[in-house]
Amino acid sequence: MTTTTTRRRFRCGAKPLTRGRRPPPPGKKPPVPVVPPGPWWLIRGTAAVAMALAVAMSWLHPRAAATPEDSVVRYLQALARADAATALSYAVEPPADRTFLNDDVLSATQARNPLTDIVVQPAAGCSKRATCQVVATFSLGGQSVRAPFSVTYSGGQYRLVDVASRVDLIAPARLTIEDRPVPGSTVALFPGVYRFGPANPLLTTDTTSFAVPYPDDTVAVAAPSFTLSPTGTSRLQAISADTLDQCLGERALFTSCGFGWGRLSGGATPDLNRLRWKFHAGAANTLRQAPFALAPGAAATATALVSIVLDIDVYDTAGVHYVDSMTLNLVSVDFDDPQAPAVTIEGVAWR
Repeated sequence: MTTTTTRRRFRCGAKPLTRGRRPPPPGKKPPVPVVPPGPWWLIRGTAAVAMALAVAMSWLHPRAAATPEDSVVRYLQALARADAATALSYAVEPPADRTFLNDDVLSATQARNPLTDIVVQPAAGCSKRATCQVVATFSLGGQSVRAPFSVTYSGGQYRLVDVASRVDLIAPARLTIEDRPVPGSTVALFPGVYRFGPANPLLTTDTTSFAVPYPDDTVAVAAPSFTLSPTGTSRLQAISADTLDQCLGERALFTSCGFGWGRLSGGATPDLNRLRWKFHAGAANTLRQAPFALAPGAAATATALVSIVLDIDVYDTAGVHYVDSMTLNLVSVDFDDPQAPAVTIEGVAWR
């Protein structure tokens, strides 16, 4: 048997075919390979991140005021956008009391009476060694304000000597400003128009707002006139009437309301089990119509003149019967704690 050997010849210089892409047909260019991202992409991304950080840092750390005018205009702009932290950053020494120096209070005042149209006039004769005056004009709730600001160089930039005004509140009752309790008779406030009123919900006032034009201004809020609110009057009338009914049910010569007798005639011992209070013939509990008004000079005490006749019927321990009458003539209610008013009812015995 003859064996035939088949030989494959390769032309000189030719490479064997391997699995992979087929060569493009004649006349067609091969595809351009995709180049993976290189250093240029990293550089562009790093620059974007750096720019974002720079913007964020500019908000977190306000720029230093290079001139006296810069400090005033940036301070006023911070107030206008309700940014309390930035406004305080332009103070030589921020106020210790910041009860009302916050974004919430600023947002409330700016929503009703915005600070707009800020114009700061060039300051003359200012130096880093002395305090100077910078004058600004602006609109506060539609009212034009011309305000001087004391500016000095401190901590590497120009700052305001005062960024808030100390306001004296003269009032017979506790107050709220922007619905927040006032902790004392003097408060620190940014420029703005503020709502205020009594902290006690049973009172109302004839004055509901006041303005703080600028920090250097001395603001003394006039003493508001307080009166019982319609709700307050109704509440005191109802509480007084209920209290009188309760006291008439007591087995006591002298009631917890504040009316009665200290002892029986001759010093006899009363038999409290046989003691009765009742309305005199034709009399009734009329305290639900009592004409309550604030007592003169009082912050939370209301009084009403009334005329209610009562009878008392009691025996002593020896069985002796006693009968007497008195007229209730004054009702007083202390409502310093509006949730638990204290009622006092005074009377005069007939004999």
